[in-house]
Amino acid sequence: MTFTLGIITARGGSKGIKGKNIVPLCGKPIIHYTIESALCADCLDDIILSTDDQAIIHCALDAGLKCHGLRPDHLATDEAKSNDVIAYEVDQYEERTGQSVDRILLLQPTTPLRTSLDIENACSIFGEEKQSSLISCYNADFVHPRIMYEDTGEHLEPFLDVGHKIVRRQDMRPVYIRNGAIYLTDRRYFEETKRLVCDTPLLYEMPRSRSVNIDTQEDLELAAFYLQRIKE
Repeated sequence: MTFTLGIITARGGSKGIKGKNIVPLCGKPIIHYTIESALCADCLDDIILSTDDQAIIHCALDAGLKCHGLRPDHLATDEAKSNDVIAYEVDQYEERTGQSVDRILLLQPTTPLRTSLDIENACSIFGEEKQSSLISCYNADFVHPRIMYEDTGEHLEPFLDVGHKIVRRQDMRPVYIRNGAIYLTDRRYFEETKRLVCDTPLLYEMPRSRSVNIDTQEDLELAAFYLQRIKE
């Protein structure tokens, strides 16, 4: 049997929105949305929280998630890499439980609109294709690189080396933007490369309405708008 471990990573510090992982969103802390979707996803064998903040632990406990203390100080700095945090948490989990982990699912609280069905569908795709990693994205047709320019300081240059030829949107090859909601990785690949995402990951496509990644107050307001639409 393949064992899939969900890891919710949530630091206490935030430069854009103070304490954004537990800031209220439509009546409950942001992190509760991620915890609830993870707990309802049948494909996850266990879920753990990685945090450096006691307030986040209390908030996670309120949502029904078991917690096992704070991450070490050296993994709680601005310079700490998420891959190092994940490697530490997986090693600690295996040592604590005696259970080997086969797949790692990273869930970030700042993308709260993902659903348990998103998680289950992503796991299903990953299991069928047997790739090293999978990421969730949304279609970027509205910001296609064919219509992007770079400022040279004197004038604009096309972002892609395709000249200024106008191309109809329906003729453009689809491109996707990683939304940060789901990172699913084979444990052996992660162990060998220390990378969550391989060069050719599988795609799990999500709509823009569930792809809001909260960094600013405007993002928070946009997430609230979409949540209100869902409730209606």
